[in-house]
Amino acid sequence: CDDDNFCTVDTCVNDACVNTPVSCSDNNICTLDQCDPNSGCIHSPIEGSSSFEFILETDNYGAETSWELFSSDLSELVASGNGYAPSSSYTIEETICTSPCFTFIIKDAWGDGICCSYGNGGYKILNDGVEIHSGGEFGLQDTFDFCIGESSEGETIEPSSVPSTSPSTSKPSPVPSVGSTSPPSSSPSAWPSPEPSSSSPTPRPSQEPSVMLRTTQAPTSNPSQMPSPSPTTLAPTVQPVPSSGGDWEEIFYNDFEAPNQWGDWIDGLPGDGDARRYGGGIYTHSGIGSIKLRDDSGMASAVYTNDISVSQYKTLRVEFWYYARSMDNPREDFFLEYSTDSGATWKVVSSWAQSIDFENNIWYQEAQDFDASAISSLRLRFRCDASGNGDNIYIDDVTFSGLE
Repeated sequence: CDDDNFCTVDTCVNDACVNTPVSCSDNNICTLDQCDPNSGCIHSPIEGSSSFEFILETDNYGAETSWELFSSDLSELVASGNGYAPSSSYTIEETICTSPCFTFIIKDAWGDGICCSYGNGGYKILNDGVEIHSGGEFGLQDTFDFCIGESSEGETIEPSSVPSTSPSTSKPSPVPSVGSTSPPSSSPSAWPSPEPSSSSPTPRPSQEPSVMLRTTQAPTSNPSQMPSPSPTTLAPTVQPVPSSGGDWEEIFYNDFEAPNQWGDWIDGLPGDGDARRYGGGIYTHSGIGSIKLRDDSGMASAVYTNDISVSQYKTLRVEFWYYARSMDNPREDFFLEYSTDSGATWKVVSSWAQSIDFENNIWYQEAQDFDASAISSLRLRFRCDASGNGDNIYIDDVTFSGLE
């Protein structure tokens, strides 16, 4: 009974084919709903409408988080969401048109926001692709007013109902979220929330993080910065080598965006949660995707590649951007490593330690060169060596190149 038409549901009733038209209504008056027989339902924004995008990363108690988007006079609920998983990322998109201005409200049922006492959550609001607001640190709720087409961030209004005392350090089981009318648009599987750290969390920056560029090459007679210390419990750090001229050939580039997402990288221990692709758009150097590493669980806190043939190259280079959150001391660091025996053993190309090589909440760029004259194939690995689930390294825009 298949009529090759995406606009019908094809069934057989009493030995006769029945082709029932599908309903393409998305219950949004701001879109024109049509059906293309070759592709299915199409929801086109009507003239004068605008896009609203809400990017959320929950804290350890995601079920406490809910949000609502109202017309500016609070007479109409335009969109809402609740029921989120702990330490998870969501992107919600809506087409809006019913009012020139809107009020956005995000709530936390426990009254401690979504950063930074029990996890490092955060959120962003985009209008027509332009970021107009971000946050995470608040009490019971955070309110933001905006009008369609605004290009700069408006004023964030703190409510008067913020608790007068800090929440107890012994947090009870998560409280169900309230005050919202629909579930989130995506439902990723949840992994257990980590226990709150006893140390003071690092506050979320009040503005967009600054960007630092540092390219590491061969040591010079007068280095401009202190080199990374070689860890005493690991193989000696491979010394960078100077380039000998010529053109670098790109072997791969990964920005961790759809459709490839993970690109050439593999989760060291799938399902563990200490290494995962982050897609929330907040902790990324470009786009909405990056790789997030945490804790010090060995292979579980790592991402690696399959074997890559490099026999034609004399020198190899790994370039990437990274961003640290809540790394507390110089013993919390991460490594770039390679293996020439399919992962049986690993050699350290370089390591980066908190306060020595980087500070939290800043994007850094690295370019590491190493000798490949005796290497026919290898695997690359990024590995985190922190102290808990709240200590995170985000890696983005990785380029692997060779020089013949």
